[in-house]
Amino acid sequence: MINPNNLIQKASFDYYGVVKVVFRYWYLFFISCALFITLGKLYVKYDKPLYNVKTTVLIKEQKNQLSGEILAEYKLQPDKNIYNEIEILKSYRLIGKTVKSLDFDISYYAKGNIREVEIYNTSPYTVQLDTTFKNPQNLKLSVEFLSDSTYKLYSEALGTFQGVFSEPLKNEYLSLTLYKTSFFDTGVFANSPEYYFVINDLTSLIETYVNSIYVDLENRNSSIVGISINGPVYEKEIAFLGKLTDTYLSDELDEKNRVINNTLNFIDELLIEISDSLKGVENQLENFRSNEKIIDVESASESVYGEIKKMEEDRAVLMVQDRYYRYLQDYVNNNYDLAKVVAPSLMGIDEPMLNGLVQELYKLHSEQAALGFSAKDRNPTYQILELKSKNARKALVENIRNVLVASKILLDDNNNRLSKARSVLKLLPGKEINLTKIKRKFTLNDNIYNYLLQKRTDASITKAANTADNRVINVAYMTGKISPDDKKIKFISLFLAFLLPVSFVALKVYTNNKVSSREDISNRTTIPILGVIGHNRTQGKHPLIISPKSFFSESVRSLRVNLKYLASEKSNKIIGVTSTVGGEGKTFFSLNLATSIATTSSSVLIIGADMRKPRLHLALDISNSIGLSTFLIKDASLEEVIFKTDIANLDFIPSGPVPPNPTELLESDRMKELMEAAKTKYDYIIIDAAPVGLVADYYLIAKYTDANLFMVRYDYTQVSMIEDLNKLYTSKKMKDVFIVFNDIGQLDAYGYGYGYGYGYGYGATKGYFDEPKNKIRMIITKYALLFKK
Repeated sequence: MINPNNLIQKASFDYYGVVKVVFRYWYLFFISCALFITLGKLYVKYDKPLYNVKTTVLIKEQKNQLSGEILAEYKLQPDKNIYNEIEILKSYRLIGKTVKSLDFDISYYAKGNIREVEIYNTSPYTVQLDTTFKNPQNLKLSVEFLSDSTYKLYSEALGTFQGVFSEPLKNEYLSLTLYKTSFFDTGVFANSPEYYFVINDLTSLIETYVNSIYVDLENRNSSIVGISINGPVYEKEIAFLGKLTDTYLSDELDEKNRVINNTLNFIDELLIEISDSLKGVENQLENFRSNEKIIDVESASESVYGEIKKMEEDRAVLMVQDRYYRYLQDYVNNNYDLAKVVAPSLMGIDEPMLNGLVQELYKLHSEQAALGFSAKDRNPTYQILELKSKNARKALVENIRNVLVASKILLDDNNNRLSKARSVLKLLPGKEINLTKIKRKFTLNDNIYNYLLQKRTDASITKAANTADNRVINVAYMTGKISPDDKKIKFISLFLAFLLPVSFVALKVYTNNKVSSREDISNRTTIPILGVIGHNRTQGKHPLIISPKSFFSESVRSLRVNLKYLASEKSNKIIGVTSTVGGEGKTFFSLNLATSIATTSSSVLIIGADMRKPRLHLALDISNSIGLSTFLIKDASLEEVIFKTDIANLDFIPSGPVPPNPTELLESDRMKELMEAAKTKYDYIIIDAAPVGLVADYYLIAKYTDANLFMVRYDYTQVSMIEDLNKLYTSKKMKDVFIVFNDIGQLDAYGYGYGYGYGYGYGATKGYFDEPKNKIRMIITKYALLFKK
């Protein structure tokens, strides 16, 4: 015998049981999936999108052009400027210049049913601000189209104003003009969405872009820089990045041309001076020839004059170079902005050291200026550049001092040779000497003028041929939508769609204290399970007659067959039917069991022994005015209380009027007399008794029964009642006890059979049952069986 203390055991995980519960609540999964997937789609559709826009720029890295020895001497190292360029691209100055060059001062919006959408380049109207008037910023101004030519502006803070397209709207609050665009659809303005615009604070807008832009190297082994930004209107961000790269390249070209422009300005200033001097000498020469009637010097002076002319030409070049050295020395000594200095090479000065130092100092100055947009004075990189600039400036001062000394030596030598040549001219006649002096002065100025003109031409050609070193690799394009992430939202929607019903099912399973499977019974009692009774899907009280091939009907027949094997030695059998509490289906089962037995031509008597809450007579539509209670108190004879039913071979004894002492009546000799008389007349006696868990009536009836059937209803009977029933069974207070598992679904019953080892049953999917066709249930059943197998 099994020890009842060991009945409650830890069973292995019942996958089939879990699947069964899940499929029982399939509609929750369907509703949850439909709900969350719909919500996910609505979220993706109406949430404010965020797109990523990107462009890439190739930064041409520049090396310091000074020789290695010079670098070592002044402790300067060749460096890459790519990180400075990244800082320039992120700088407030460049982004501010970009934003101001775009039409970002006005943001246009359209109100939808759920959310507001910013529109860019597709607005049906544009706003032009009066720059001389301070219009309110960050204020929503709603626009309503009144007609093809008029509109109305509204603001809670300012009020309502009416205006005409293309005509200025001026008042104490606003000064602006609205223009229609090609997107203005005439005739439908009355049904158009609600539009409004906002005048942006450019300072805040620039700061927003400065904080939003992301600039970094695409690859650490290359000098290609990626520039990206996120925004709700990707067309607007594409325009911004496109203009940003254009502004960056334009600034770079302007920076390259700055030296040439400085050179041209310097040459122009000299040309003005030389031009005035040359014009004066020309007039002097013309007047001298006119007054003195001299056309040219004698041939004797030609040779000397040629030498003097050559030396004068050399002197002109030396004087321009000397003036440039002093000009450069003045810039360096006074710490002027070296961005405006003229490069020596552009003045025809072939001094490698000087050229290299000027170029190096100019480059360092540019890097300092670029880094100064975003870095502070204490920045380590900025301090290194400051030190390099200081060393380069010292080296340049020393070099200028040396070249000035060399220039003075060359000028002195030129002057000495000129003095010797001029002494020869003194031997010539006075008029010829005067003419030679005037002509020599004219030639000197003319040579200087031509020299400067040539240099100006060279600088202009260089400027025209200049192009930006850096270039755009990929123009701005939208890489994709960042948020809402469609795939992520779909995943979350599906996760939540399953989480909610699964949580419900899990809570249902772990908090359920009712019998939901055969294992809930077998793990708690040793009482045999005689069979399982299916759920009745018909509306009537006689499903065996209404739907004889239903699952319920077949299960009752199967249990009826199993009854033959109980007390098989007896020709007349008394079957008691009870339950632990009311509502477990004992009365309904008793009636249909009796009906099933009666169809086999066996005589059957069904007794309504539940005299506390009689219900059986209602199902048979027979009066309850007399019955078991009246027989037991001797108010009626046995023949008077036995009624014929509409079912052949089935008789019925109602409960009768409710007595005050049903227990005492069941214990009387009249009850024994009734049982003995009934056994002589009927093959089967079915007793529908009161619940054993509530009153002691059934203990008195059990004295006469050959088999006691306890009804356990699926998802109704508490598991603790099974344990109480097992205690009753093991205490020997009742013999021949069997459990009938009642009201289970077709899916739950599969594989159990309807007997206790010797019965038979039909499979849930074999086509033996004439149930109403339910395609969803059939599909669920098939898939659930996969887990069972």
